[in-house]
Amino acid sequence: MTFEKVLIIRFSSIGDIVLTSPIIRCIKNQKKSVIHFVTKKKYVELIKHNPYIDKVISVESFDYDFNSHRYDLVLDLQKNLKSFFLGQFIKEKFQSKYLTYNKKNIVKWVLVNLKQDFLKNEHIVTRYFCALRIKFKE
Repeated sequence: MTFEKVLIIRFSSIGDIVLTSPIIRCIKNQKKSVIHFVTKKKYVELIKHNPYIDKVISVESFDYDFNSHRYDLVLDLQKNLKSFFLGQFIKEKFQSKYLTYNKKNIVKWVLVNLKQDFLKNEHIVTRYFCALRIKFKE
């Protein structure tokens, strides 16, 4: 499956935005996609020089028109209500694919509160890639 234009959503935080780098690089190198990245205004400087990102968009920017950009894939790596609504808007408007990852909130809660580790050293980057695995095999 080809994705000519991809929108990646990750609003915050610094560490989690940096951890999106491997998936951005992989999409760009394997699919040759145009990649747009939407984040909070205060994090734009952090990623605007990433050579694999074609455009960085501030979520607070009112001059960016999501209606005028047709995305083949929306990859929601934030997975909150705001990112969900943005992703669903684009999905409905352009019949885009919308993918997100498993945050494993219950498992993380168990780890923090009950000190039981069911994540088995599973890294967040691995979960990001799992969101793409099925679509990239099509």
